[in-house]
Amino acid sequence: MKDGQAVLTGQHFLLGDYACAEGALAAGCRFFAGYPITPSTEVAETLDNAGDRFVFQISGLRFRRGHPISHVVYSLPFDLGARIPPEALTGDPFIPQFEKLAGIRVADGRQTIHAGRADAVAAEHLGLRRGAPVLVIETVYFDAGGRPVEFVRTQYREDFRYSVRLRRAAARPASSAQGVR
Repeated sequence: MKDGQAVLTGQHFLLGDYACAEGALAAGCRFFAGYPITPSTEVAETLDNAGDRFVFQISGLRFRRGHPISHVVYSLPFDLGARIPPEALTGDPFIPQFEKLAGIRVADGRQTIHAGRADAVAAEHLGLRRGAPVLVIETVYFDAGGRPVEFVRTQYREDFRYSVRLRRAAARPASSAQGVR
């Protein structure tokens, strides 16, 4: 990939799903839909679907000022992902679309943030070398019954600044603090 481009250039060996994604990007798409795939062990265990043969994956790129800043892969249990027509997806936040299209309600989630190394696909799309440092954010969303309904793995370029504002609740009077000595 040349600097500032979101599409691979030159000669590359790509598996079928990656080749489809490259074609979608070349056509101007910023999110490209995958199809049912055999999940990695990590995805199968995270989605608690070890008995399922497939998961549904959707992957794409996030941009800032015309440059790719992250590569994101959404993994959904197959029975939920199969309800989502890829052509109905937009660049809007995915959870509200997923809830509407798959007919579920996300109740809560767990997010893990850590340093990692760019995998081959993210490296190509982000203009990095494979194994380059990236910020990895992994989020698992659950429905009200506690079922994992989505696993999102995002790899951000190391030069992306991730900022969170934390607000402290009003302090309680010392007499109401329990168990504090």
